[in-house]
Amino acid sequence: MNAKILSGMLIFLTFICCGASQKKTQQEVDQALDYKEAVQNYQIGCNYLNDNDSVNAINYLEKALHAEPENYRFNHWLGVAYAMNGQFDQAETYLTRAIEINPESTESHNYLATMYTDLGRFEEAEENLRKVLADESYPQPDFAYFNLGILKQAEGKPLEAVAAFNKCVKINPKFYRAYYTLGNMYEEDENFKGALHYYSMAEPGYPDDYTLFFKIGKMNFKLKRYQEAKRYFSQVTILFPPPEIDKATQDMMRAITKLGY
Repeated sequence: MNAKILSGMLIFLTFICCGASQKKTQQEVDQALDYKEAVQNYQIGCNYLNDNDSVNAINYLEKALHAEPENYRFNHWLGVAYAMNGQFDQAETYLTRAIEINPESTESHNYLATMYTDLGRFEEAEENLRKVLADESYPQPDFAYFNLGILKQAEGKPLEAVAAFNKCVKINPKFYRAYYTLGNMYEEDENFKGALHYYSMAEPGYPDDYTLFFKIGKMNFKLKRYQEAKRYFSQVTILFPPPEIDKATQDMMRAITKLGY
């Protein structure tokens, strides 16, 4: 009798356990489907970001975040999308949230620093950049030093800016934007030899860029290297530059011709 009761209890317990297990499995399946959909929305949003379409990026990244609100990557890229769309308050909210979820989200500090620089919040920008540079595992310290250079330039500290840009290209000799920016700084300071050096270093990264060719031609003209100036001005002309650059190019070409070159 006791054996029959025990047998019945075992069957009943087995039924309960199986029922609970089946329900849990269905919940897990639903969660897996929700996560899969969230990842798909995240990937679509990132694709729109790559196409500089911040509006659609925000739409899809918000859907991803709604499904997975504690995913720091979803928070990070939604913050980036809002920043690209000029919605800086929202951008700050999500980038900061990404760091709260994952304190090792160094890229979020980097984006915050860039945004704070644009907003003139220089102390906060530097605070975030220092955290980026302190992370020895951060894979792109050249970008961090470039951003530091932009910050120091915005603060009106040209010597510190130049030092940061030089550190950037020391880490990554193919960081052509840093050379270009250094060229602009030296040109503004009327150091035409220095400007020519850095514009020339930037040239491999800007193929068929009439603006850079014009700048190199102009620096050569200022340094009385007329044959080199003509060579670059000729390249500018065949690339159909806008009227203001075309006029300046032709004016210098005529001056060179008058000098007998």
